[in-house]
Amino acid sequence: RYQYRTIAEHLVNTTSLVWAKAQQAVQQMYAAASSNNRTVLQQLLVQRKIYEDQMAWMTYISSALVAGRLPTLNRRNDGIMDELIDADLAKPVFVMVTVFREWRRTLKPPFKPQPRLELALLHFFDTFQKTYVGEHRGMPPIG
Repeated sequence: RYQYRTIAEHLVNTTSLVWAKAQQAVQQMYAAASSNNRTVLQQLLVQRKIYEDQMAWMTYISSALVAGRLPTLNRRNDGIMDELIDADLAKPVFVMVTVFREWRRTLKPPFKPQPRLELALLHFFDTFQKTYVGEHRGMPPIG
């Protein structure tokens, strides 16, 4: 049986752990860049790529959960609770984008996430918009 709440909670917890490791890898990478230790820097770049690829997958899974809930919305009595779970799924994505913007502004050279992660974020926002903005949520059609 589909256990939306259980799956979402597990995904949120796993995403938090991977996100913490990704942040640490980026900070260590920038610290190592100033020490000119190429071996350590190369290892940290590999770690960063691995964590960002994992974050991309977590973001795609979050998108699928948010989008997949739409058809079942009217059949369930706990729709408000599901929307709170969706908020828990969306929060790490919004935090990630905020941190990336801050890193791009403050780190030298400017931080740029892996293209896979950028595409995953765009996919999430597209899915989030389709689920929570527009005709699907009782808004009148555009145009």
